[in-house]
Amino acid sequence: MPSEPADESPTNGPTSAKVPKSWHTFLIAATSGLLLWTAFPPVGWWWMAWLAPAGWVWQIRQPRWDGRHPYRQLYLAALLHWLLVIHWIRLPHWSAYFGWLALAAYLAAYLPLFVGLSRLAVHRLRWPTVIVAPAIWTGLELIRGHFLTGFSMGLLGHTQAEQPTLIQIADVGGAYAVAFAIMWVAACVSRFLPNRSAQTVERDNETAPPAGSRQRIAAAVGILAMLTLVVGYGKFRLSQSWVDAAVEPVKIALIQGSIDTTFEKDNRLEAMEQYFELTREALQARPDTDLVVWPESMYARFWFDFVEPFSIDAEEGIREEELRSYAAENERAAANFANMVGRPVLVGSPGRRYVGNQVERFNSAQWLEPGAAAKYYHKMHPVIFGEYVPGGDWFPWLYKLTPMSNGLTCGTAAEAFRIRTVTLCPNICYENTVPHLIRRQVRDLTAAGEKPDALVTITNDGWFWGSSQLDFHLACGIMRSVELRRPQFIAANTGFSAAIDAHGRVLEKGPRHSTGVVWAAARPHVGPTSFYESWGDLGPFLCVLVCVAAAWAGIARSVQPS
Repeated sequence: MPSEPADESPTNGPTSAKVPKSWHTFLIAATSGLLLWTAFPPVGWWWMAWLAPAGWVWQIRQPRWDGRHPYRQLYLAALLHWLLVIHWIRLPHWSAYFGWLALAAYLAAYLPLFVGLSRLAVHRLRWPTVIVAPAIWTGLELIRGHFLTGFSMGLLGHTQAEQPTLIQIADVGGAYAVAFAIMWVAACVSRFLPNRSAQTVERDNETAPPAGSRQRIAAAVGILAMLTLVVGYGKFRLSQSWVDAAVEPVKIALIQGSIDTTFEKDNRLEAMEQYFELTREALQARPDTDLVVWPESMYARFWFDFVEPFSIDAEEGIREEELRSYAAENERAAANFANMVGRPVLVGSPGRRYVGNQVERFNSAQWLEPGAAAKYYHKMHPVIFGEYVPGGDWFPWLYKLTPMSNGLTCGTAAEAFRIRTVTLCPNICYENTVPHLIRRQVRDLTAAGEKPDALVTITNDGWFWGSSQLDFHLACGIMRSVELRRPQFIAANTGFSAAIDAHGRVLEKGPRHSTGVVWAAARPHVGPTSFYESWGDLGPFLCVLVCVAAAWAGIARSVQPS
């Protein structure tokens, strides 16, 4: 990264001259961060996302900065932003405060990295800011989605989740494509901010005077061009359909109970009773319902699988006869439940597989159908520190430092559940926040001859007490629907359950932190495969190469002989 300069003379940039110049970097960055926070829930001023990053891009464009240690100031500003954005991480348990601080501290590193890499590309490689800023931002978002298992909630593009016209480009480059468009506009907006002084020279591929009328006209044209492209493409896509309207739909009841989940109290039986009652009421209201869906973990009875031979040492304190009897009882109860409902039921339930003297613990989606054997999908992407602790398999004592007793075993493959003419691709909890995972599941099932017609997400968001986490999670589901051009049906404990169409429009949504039933209809998927489904993160990966080129520019300069 460029060196951190010492104090300079006062500026006429976008901060007051009365503020000590040593804090200018922090104040500008923090202002952009706070404004961007308002674009996310709970405030939800989505339009602010197109303007807020302009302050960061302005800092990229300046040949020199005020104050010492500007990257430290950027980091502190980013830390403030992320503490506000992901405040709900702290809610499940007092120990989650440490996770909140640690995750915010990690995410905050991306702002100084963004500014530093962009400055290298602009001032050393002499690349134009309007290309550099969106490319490097997008590349870093892709890296964030993969590094340390990835964290893809709170992406810049998610601020637009409730604007269907503006998010249709996600079927080309995922939510990352929306972020690219937003940062492009913000880079153009930064041209309208006052420059440092009349003598400032900006290197945007050429030696030019400060942003004058020609530069501002070019910026205005850039804004208009990008918005025209995004809106035009959005309206074109919204005019299309990817379902076979001639086929009788499969009618789905998404059951939403409202039981807060805590580590201190095991209320699974209470939750299951509530869901039984809501299901009875739903079927009485609409007897023609074809499928009932419950959220993650709300069916409290375990399923069991025994891989012979196995040792009872795997479950200390229980005799083999008792364990097998308990497993048979739960299997009968599941069959009775399916017979009582009289139609297929998709529930979230825990399960255990006994192999030798080992126990594999799964978070599963269980498909129960009258007169048929149960089918399972096992969660493939457990939540770090929520469902497993890194290194816990080798050092079990690590789990004693958390409210978890032990970690989950990862599922190994996607599964398809079929009802009449419709094939469903299930996922569990935060799996639908991971774009490359859901894409891979859809592609794997399609290659196996089981092309999904719709996505189904079952999740227990009762850990977060009806906070803005519900909005963040729903935004991820909306993006997955647009990327893959599949409707998505979400059953969420405490909300938000939702029926989302292939355009990312929320057709029906359950209440926040309350009970309800969301009704959905599924039909066969028709039409061409989206670019994102075919090519995935190709565009964002090219943006990663821009990050690499910028980093190499800094390394090459630093190792040059004096």
